Amino acid sequence: MTNYEYRASTQSDADEVTFDRLSAKKVRQEILALLTPIIDSSNFLDRSDKKWIFATLVTCSYALFNDDDGNLYEQKFLDESPAEWEMETFKVGKEEVIKMRGYKIDLMSGR
Repeated sequence: MTNYEYRASTQSDADEVTFDRLSAKKVRQEILALLTPIIDSSNFLDRSDKKWIFATLVTCSYALFNDDDGNLYEQKFLDESPAEWEMETFKVGKEEVIKMRGYKIDLMSGR
């Protein structure tokens, strides 16, 4: 969840809520635009942060209601064999996005 989404949940002014939600959407779209070329780069497999790139792509995709990409990146995250603490951190972030969306998505690794 982005800071904009947290802030939107505390706003009393409807215009501010709309602004915060649109800002969160724009931030996520920009993150996807920045990370997608990275995973397609020739040196991506050498990166030590692959799983966190995938985790970020998962939450951004789900937050933007692109479940197909979210599922694809989630499987790639799981393929990186995350440690238990990494899996827990991932689940918390994903559950926050699901809650923000307003409906439940079955969690992989517990689908």
